[in-house]
Amino acid sequence: MQHSMRLRPVRVGLLAVLFAAGTLVALSGAPAAYAGPPPPATVTPPVNQLYIVVPDVLGNTRSEAEHILIKSGLTVGQVTTVPDCDHLDLVLAQDPRSGAIVLKGSAVALSVGGAPLKGGCP
Repeated sequence: MQHSMRLRPVRVGLLAVLFAAGTLVALSGAPAAYAGPPPPATVTPPVNQLYIVVPDVLGNTRSEAEHILIKSGLTVGQVTTVPDCDHLDLVLAQDPRSGAIVLKGSAVALSVGGAPLKGGCP
């Protein structure tokens, strides 16, 4: 089976470099032709589903956030309680942030609102 390979010339200073599937094919002093538009700024996860996009769990209860993360193929990382009487048991922060692309099974750390150790909530 024969594949046609599309060469992509790229100008590097005075040198033109031809790339084919990430492999250096030729090096020349000639000016390079237009290489087309730049690749998109966002990274697209591979088709093999080894990577997934981290869901947004901010504002969910701790148990809701844990359920969402596990259902998405992630694990719950370290959970830290932050004194916050106005947002008891709600997720205030997550790391990595929502929209990040990570390996399936990666841990997501959560910060959850809780009562202060001394004095409690009013």
